[in-house]
Amino acid sequence: MAVKLDFFTPSEYHVNLAMSMTSVTGSLMTFFVVFYNGNVFARYNQLYDLTKGLNENALYVIAILSREFGATDLAMVRKLARLLVASAFIFFFERTN
Repeated sequence: MAVKLDFFTPSEYHVNLAMSMTSVTGSLMTFFVVFYNGNVFARYNQLYDLTKGLNENALYVIAILSREFGATDLAMVRKLARLLVASAFIFFFERTN
């Protein structure tokens, strides 16, 4: 498009290349870029589901602890909940740069 609109003339830079030679490489490049982006997005979705599951499981454990031990030893439930939340935060901080 830039050549047709005369924004870029390859002869000035001595880079004359027939556009028919780039059709195969261009289509392969497009395929691999789309394929790679699909893989990256699939890995992101898997990581998102796992971290969401970690948070839900932590809340589930805290709910069970408060139901089982909340009436007898509230200080222990609070301490265990703090340790569980702290371990989840440590996990998230270890995953980041």
